[in-house]
Amino acid sequence: MNGDTKRAQGRNFMRSSMILAAFAFGLVLASSLISYLLFHSLVETIISVVAFSVFIIAWTARRYMDNNYLMVMSVAYLFVGLIGIVHLLAYKGMGIFPGDSANLPTQLWIVSRYILAISLVIAPLVMFRKLSMNWVVVSYAVVASIAFIAIETDVFPAAFIDGSGLTPFKIGSEYVISALMVIAVLLLYRKREVFLNSIFNLLVAAIVFMIAGELMFTLYADPYGLLNLFGHLATLAAFLLVFAAIVRTGIVQPYDVIFRSLKSSEDLLRSERDFAEAIITNAQAIVLVVSLDGRILRVNPFIEDVTGWKMSELVSRDWAEALEPRGDAGAWKGLIPQLLASSNRTAFSGTLLTKNGETREVEWRLKLQEGANGRAGSILFIGHDVTEERRLGRELSARAEELARSNRDLDQFAYVASHDLQEPLRQVVAYLGLLDRKYGDKLDGDAKVYMNYAVDGSTRMRELITDLLAYSRVESGGGEFTNVDMNDALSDALSNLEASLSASNATVTAGRLPTVPADRTQMVQLLQNLIGNAIKYRGNEPPTVLIDCKEEMDHWTIAIKDNGIGIATEYHQKIFQMFQRLHVREDYEGTGIGLAIAKRIVERHGGNIWVESEEGRGSTFIFTLPRSVAREKDRSRP
Repeated sequence: MNGDTKRAQGRNFMRSSMILAAFAFGLVLASSLISYLLFHSLVETIISVVAFSVFIIAWTARRYMDNNYLMVMSVAYLFVGLIGIVHLLAYKGMGIFPGDSANLPTQLWIVSRYILAISLVIAPLVMFRKLSMNWVVVSYAVVASIAFIAIETDVFPAAFIDGSGLTPFKIGSEYVISALMVIAVLLLYRKREVFLNSIFNLLVAAIVFMIAGELMFTLYADPYGLLNLFGHLATLAAFLLVFAAIVRTGIVQPYDVIFRSLKSSEDLLRSERDFAEAIITNAQAIVLVVSLDGRILRVNPFIEDVTGWKMSELVSRDWAEALEPRGDAGAWKGLIPQLLASSNRTAFSGTLLTKNGETREVEWRLKLQEGANGRAGSILFIGHDVTEERRLGRELSARAEELARSNRDLDQFAYVASHDLQEPLRQVVAYLGLLDRKYGDKLDGDAKVYMNYAVDGSTRMRELITDLLAYSRVESGGGEFTNVDMNDALSDALSNLEASLSASNATVTAGRLPTVPADRTQMVQLLQNLIGNAIKYRGNEPPTVLIDCKEEMDHWTIAIKDNGIGIATEYHQKIFQMFQRLHVREDYEGTGIGLAIAKRIVERHGGNIWVESEEGRGSTFIFTLPRSVAREKDRSRP
């Protein structure tokens, strides 16, 4: 039986149900002309039958409902129907219960109305919550049982007094119930987009009829009166409207929903298939699907760029024969147990054979694909060609090692050269001094000038060698990193510069400096070089040096500011290079290595150094030091 036939049957059932409901409504109206008791019995019977039908239809069709509203209401209707039967049997004139009073059926009516009204309020609030309908049924059973016990033990307030009519409790309850139903309509309106318009309209109309009935039940004084009759008719109409909504939702709508969902699923699957196809086709990665016996089932166009094979040349061929180098043939099959043991996914590095016999290096990601029977059916290979990356990586590693070896050789050479030059230079200086003392008074004027040039040159050579040795020892002769208090390092640097500070009448002011992981000796040397420069390159005013520190997220920034002659912008980088001097020796002595040593010390500690300055306006040398060790602490001395 196809879907259209089933939907047609559902609609026929709904039409038949509506015709039957109209007939029942007409029968009830006719019975009111014969006997009110007969009318009441028919109304309550039909209401109970409708309530039970609502529950049965909703319970049967619950898996097709996309929210809990009608399910909660159907359970409420089940217990309202049960209470309605007891209300019918207890009605005045039936003579079944002792006393034949109108109070008991009125109390039962109020209980059923409270259950219905509260359910109408709760249902919209739990529409999309996960509910156990079995527990919902049990909860309603407990509430109904408590109500019956309260009525039987006279705990429940009286609702009707013979001779007086409705009690204030009953009238007030009807208004409370009506107010709850108004709230229910508002809550339902807020959720209107969840329902089809036809179902929403049926539910709202049903609640409106319920409210009308409740208001009529506040006015009657005679249980056989006209207002009581109209109230029952309004209630019957409300139940029939809910019945129509349930039939529409539980019988007609499921087929619409099923086939609409199937169509939507089809469209979604088609869209996802096209999307996946586009990704595979345009992916800059190799995509292969290989059967468990090694036959290539599918490839993507990118493999043509990597291997030179056409897609049509690879499909149905053996993977190992076509694409694996001879030494690796069949190696991938050993990964199948690993795939099964690792959530059907794994990765490995392998090689791929091109059409012209070259070998490409590939990083593979593998995923086991399930077949139609739920067992492993094929393997999805996704590969990234890393041949060039690895070649460049190997070249880079080789060059880095070569550079490191060259640097070590240069450091060794600089150390050995400067160290070994010290001794002959000392001899030259010593003998020049001896020559000057012994024969100086016998030399003429030109000879004395030549002697002074020789002594001065030897002295400068000794200074240059000393500085070169210091530069080479920054890396090779550095000490272990320890926690260095930069305030103590500054004190040592100022102590070493005491003569220069005093002679120049310099002032050094420093804020609180941090403790850093560093080579203590080199920190003293760094501060001494920078402060010494500030004293050396001073202007006409006495030197003033300000030292400040700023804490950053992962490092400290230390600034040394002076009021000296400043540095032109074009020389800001040049001054940190070896043997770079901006002034003649006659103006400012030195070898031009001091700032190069400072730069190398800072870089050894993982920091940076730069200058901010304008000519004639002083300079600020700024360097950073990591808060933690950012690189290898030191290198062993050659």
